[in-house]
Amino acid sequence: MPPRTASALSSVAVACFMISVRIPSVIGIKPDIQLGIYPFPGPTAAMTRATVGLADGIAINASSPHIAEAKKFLNFVAREGQSRIWPNILRGISLADANTGKVPKEAISFKPYLQAKKTVSLANLLFPNGNVYIQMGTQAQGLLTGQTTVDDVLKGLDTNWG
Repeated sequence: MPPRTASALSSVAVACFMISVRIPSVIGIKPDIQLGIYPFPGPTAAMTRATVGLADGIAINASSPHIAEAKKFLNFVAREGQSRIWPNILRGISLADANTGKVPKEAISFKPYLQAKKTVSLANLLFPNGNVYIQMGTQAQGLLTGQTTVDDVLKGLDTNWG
């Protein structure tokens, strides 16, 4: 099957597993697309948690001749105002904003979970094994390309889960 175009995908994709930092890439392909990210539902509404995690980090090379300068830069970008710039570009949520519930329009459904502290970091680390995560990503791609069905995805996840 030939690759689908962005316009074709927007007419068939109802949902997919994606992190917020991928939103600008999708918007770059199809600027008028309406997107939203939502917490993955738990077994019950009361058990649902918003999955959160850091999108990027900054490291300083221990053998750099400019460690002092790098530390000054790190201290600069760690300030509350500056720490919002990169997440805002990526449609993510800065740590400062996560504490207040300030979220981009695409992530408005996360606001009550952030305010209630109903979050979990890297939920895939709670899966019983790494194959579940690999299966989920592979099968989600197959859904978008028409190579797998929802039943295929569920069967693969059940097989790899236990």
